[in-house]
Amino acid sequence: MKKITSSKPNISLVIPTLLLDSIVVILSGLVAYAIRFSVVPWPLPKEYFFLIAATGLASIPVFAIFGPSVFSRGVRFWYLVRQIIYGVLFLSVLIVITLWAAKESSTFSRKWVVVWVATTCAGLIVARFILVSILGFLRRGGVNQKRVVIVGSGPMGRSLVARVYGAAWPSFQIIGIFDRRRTNKTVDTEIPIHNNFNELPTFVSNNNIQEVWIALPLTAEKHIEIIAEQMMQTTATVRFVPDTFGLKLSQHRVTEIHGMPMFNLSSSKMVGLNRAVKGGLDYAVSISTLLTIGPLLMLPIAIAIKMTSRGPVFFKQSRLGWDGKRITVYKFRSMKVHTEDIGVVTQAGANDSRFTAVGKFLRRTSLDELPQFINVLQGRMSIVGPRPHAVEHNEEYKTKIRHYMRRHKVKPGITGFAQIKGWRGETDTVHKMRKRVQYDLYYLENWSIGFDVKIIWLTILRGFVHPNAY
Repeated sequence: MKKITSSKPNISLVIPTLLLDSIVVILSGLVAYAIRFSVVPWPLPKEYFFLIAATGLASIPVFAIFGPSVFSRGVRFWYLVRQIIYGVLFLSVLIVITLWAAKESSTFSRKWVVVWVATTCAGLIVARFILVSILGFLRRGGVNQKRVVIVGSGPMGRSLVARVYGAAWPSFQIIGIFDRRRTNKTVDTEIPIHNNFNELPTFVSNNNIQEVWIALPLTAEKHIEIIAEQMMQTTATVRFVPDTFGLKLSQHRVTEIHGMPMFNLSSSKMVGLNRAVKGGLDYAVSISTLLTIGPLLMLPIAIAIKMTSRGPVFFKQSRLGWDGKRITVYKFRSMKVHTEDIGVVTQAGANDSRFTAVGKFLRRTSLDELPQFINVLQGRMSIVGPRPHAVEHNEEYKTKIRHYMRRHKVKPGITGFAQIKGWRGETDTVHKMRKRVQYDLYYLENWSIGFDVKIIWLTILRGFVHPNAY
């Protein structure tokens, strides 16, 4: 029996794993040199030193694309070994072609290259085994496990439970099973079974569920469609487990978890290498902006706010961030200090009497958003993404606008595709909010690092001052 434990934080393994792989490649080059030439590999000849160092750096992008994916959940260890071999062979071919093109291949010992490839494969396999073992130990304690709900307690549902609990290292935590039939045929009777599908969205939201696996037969097509539609009101990733492994669906990517194929009905592109690249862009832009604009603009703005009105410099508001988690968003205070009723948020209007003299200018020029670069450095926001809405607005619109909560599959942004398309400012009608969400979802489905750069550039050119910015 597996006991359901409390949720603990997830850890991103992408960057640490790639850095570890790079170190292994470099150390393997030194070991190979010692084996081939029977000498202590230091000091190295200059040409060997530069080749080993360059290969270690090149391994980071190469392994990110072709290498072992230890951060993918539910994969078998032999799959990781195969990916290690593929990644090392691709890296080796890349290096050999580069040396041949530069007419430097004769400079290096061929036997050393062969030994380097072998020691790198062996070193990565050992490192991966150690990493997986440590990760398995941590996950058995509840760290880095994703909380999952399974819909369906039939053969597929029971197979999923067995595979999750029988995995070499646990990656998922099954919090509940939903099935309209009253049955006790589950592998683990400690997992609560719920019979009312209508309670699923509330259960997912209240229990911090990160993934929903639909394990219903294709004959339950109507139920699958209804459940998938309900889940669009949450931030959970939705996957469909087909009842035939040969089934092909052209519109959805296939994920394999513990040997079972699942169709992704709702998932984010911001994982793995994509997440690392987007994070790198966020930090680069934020640091450069705060270093250049901070002293020139932010300090004078802060002084002006304190001199012209009573109250704090920064306005802090609770918003929903990635996966629907609450975050605190910073702005320069642009209004007089006031209080509102609990659960009520009055949007700023064009001639809002609450604006201070400085605040109205800040809102018109979007300078009140500058402190959000600090939010980016804190990891709460991104430079580009859907704008964070007030929590009360999320509760209102998630039932009125289809797929509204999918906006929270990425970090909220300082700027976004909807904003450069003119859909910013007050959303006093459902139509305005629906158009904003439409562009937000287009961004999610078509994201690329080039798309982010384009949005940033268009924001600089035309995004700060806008008739709807107030």
